[in-house]
Amino acid sequence: MLLQTGPHNVLGLEINEYAAELARVTVWIGDIQWCRRNGYPHATDPILQALDGIAHRDALLTYSPRLAGEGPGVRVTEAEWPKADVIVGNPPFLGDKMMRRELGDAYVDTLRKTYSGRVPGGADLVCYWFEKARAHLAAGQSHAVGLVATNSIRGGANRKVLDRIVAATLLPELTGDHHGDHHLRHAQIHSHPQGVRHSGGSGGSHRGSLPGGASGGGAGDQERPAGVGIPADHQTGRHDDGRDRRGGDAGKAAVAPLRIFTAWSDEPWVNEGAAVRVSLVCFGTLSPSLQRGAGRERSRTEGQGEGRSALLNGQTVAVIHADLTGEPLGGTAGSVDLTQAKPLPENFGACFIGGMKKGSFDIPGETGRAWLGQAGNPNGRINLEVVRPWINGLDITRRPMDVWIIDFGVDMPISEACCYEAPFNHVFANVKPARDTVKSPLERERWWLHARPAPDLRQAISGLPRFIGTARVAKYRLFVWIRPPVVCDGQVVVTARADDTTFGILHSRFHELWSLGLCTWLGKGNDPRYTPTTTFETFPFPAGLTPAATRPVGAQPSGRRAEAPPAGLAPGVAEGARLPHIPVLADPARLPHAEAIAQAAFDLNRRREAWLNPPEWVDWVITPEEEQAGFPRRPVAKRGHEADLKHKTLTNLYNTRPAWLAMAHEKLDQAVAAAYGWDDYTPAMPDEDILRRLLALNRERSQLAGNR
Repeated sequence: MLLQTGPHNVLGLEINEYAAELARVTVWIGDIQWCRRNGYPHATDPILQALDGIAHRDALLTYSPRLAGEGPGVRVTEAEWPKADVIVGNPPFLGDKMMRRELGDAYVDTLRKTYSGRVPGGADLVCYWFEKARAHLAAGQSHAVGLVATNSIRGGANRKVLDRIVAATLLPELTGDHHGDHHLRHAQIHSHPQGVRHSGGSGGSHRGSLPGGASGGGAGDQERPAGVGIPADHQTGRHDDGRDRRGGDAGKAAVAPLRIFTAWSDEPWVNEGAAVRVSLVCFGTLSPSLQRGAGRERSRTEGQGEGRSALLNGQTVAVIHADLTGEPLGGTAGSVDLTQAKPLPENFGACFIGGMKKGSFDIPGETGRAWLGQAGNPNGRINLEVVRPWINGLDITRRPMDVWIIDFGVDMPISEACCYEAPFNHVFANVKPARDTVKSPLERERWWLHARPAPDLRQAISGLPRFIGTARVAKYRLFVWIRPPVVCDGQVVVTARADDTTFGILHSRFHELWSLGLCTWLGKGNDPRYTPTTTFETFPFPAGLTPAATRPVGAQPSGRRAEAPPAGLAPGVAEGARLPHIPVLADPARLPHAEAIAQAAFDLNRRREAWLNPPEWVDWVITPEEEQAGFPRRPVAKRGHEADLKHKTLTNLYNTRPAWLAMAHEKLDQAVAAAYGWDDYTPAMPDEDILRRLLALNRERSQLAGNR
């Protein structure tokens, strides 16, 4: 007995009416092409028939009249997806901030409320499809899912939906004796009568008021003019001897873990002309044997991991983790599951993201310097109190841009701010008109203040002679010293420490590897994004040298003071005029390691500064007002060397990585490795071995802290 199937068993959900109709036509055309290619007749009268299985509606939310007693308005609930063997699709790529702009506040608020506790509030829109599909699998309404997401699904808030997927053990086992794989192979390739669901549709951004993308499921048994025959026992899910394929013996439901069985972690993609990076993720209870050609791979590795291998980036692995890294087969050394890393309390309160101004508070450096000592303010005070240099990520990775910013602090009332006449007039003319139109009441009412002034950061760096900064998103994980008074932008991550020891640990190979393993990736350049929570607070510093142990407390045991370089000196000169800054430590036994790291970091930074600003090309300048205020000198290109100096950036330096730089980093790494007690460390040590050791330290400390 054969069961006839066809396009009616391909279902879908699409928010855009035109796209829904286009999908219906495309499915029919594809069916006709398949029939002709494989020698089957196809319908000719009419050649295209109705295909109601692809519905025009939202894939995430359903709107219906309120029930009696619920009052007026519309009732919004989570959308239901029809039952299907397989879910595939390309959900829309909209980041957290873009969602409100494209979909509106009302829709986004309703969406987040509906999926509260399942999808983090800051997650991208695509994450809702992953969670919806996971729930569909958990309810036994589907067997497998394949979705496309931006590669940021691998980390941060987005990864939470993958964490739920790999942690789930809710599905009834589809087979008790591996025959289920054979059954589902027919379902996947031949379109089982239960249907194949398409989720994602156009996969671009939404143009209407509601998001959707195609998302559908299998229809009932539909007959096609001619098609692929599926044996009836496969359709019922029973063996010839009457045993139930889907759960072993009849009436007994085995439990199989939900898992990622195939993934491509980082692939190029062009979406509406914009180049992005994507991850392709397949999950369910299916094995890689369902992939074409994977059957040979599985037979080769049978017995390793009980045949439960997976395919990651085309390679066979034992398991795929939530961050889309894999564990090698046979227990051999390889990828480490960094999703197990936990935040460590000893790192709290030391690392911060800079503020967000949200308005044209920035001014040219020339203007800022002219305003510094300007007299005539009705309060008798000078503008130095509200005007200072502004630092963003490009100031770190490229050359300083010499941009200043007007900053009235965290909560200065308007009655005081207006007394700084020139800065206030600039903000009134250039910030207030735009702030009058924003949705946030707080930003409209407090238009003269930065939207997010980062009070926690300001408090942490108060009184420090300098602090450590890194660009939030950059090709290389580079750390630099920043001298106050400055205002750091939200694209700068600040570590509130002034000692060279902490600087050296952060700039070591060990912290760089850890940050790359736990970061998210952004943009066409696929650059890593550094965050205080996932990359800093989880990092296990050497014992006795943690941020809690290096918190600034004044004079150092060696007699060296934690003081700033003399005001007005060029950075290179200042660095040469002092000794490395060693932190005060509770455990004096750790002091030799702290000193060795500090010296190596000090030498690295001094050589970099000399390369960035060679004395033959640079004059160090300062105005009387800057000098009086304690600002450092600024590097300005000598006449004829303007173009040369533009190429002197940290990014270009690390692109070439000259021998002196490589050796300086190796010296630093050796000092940090010694602080960990890793006497066997060499530059040839594999990255995976380093990460495995760091993860073990993280797990040990988090368990001691009760952070399980």
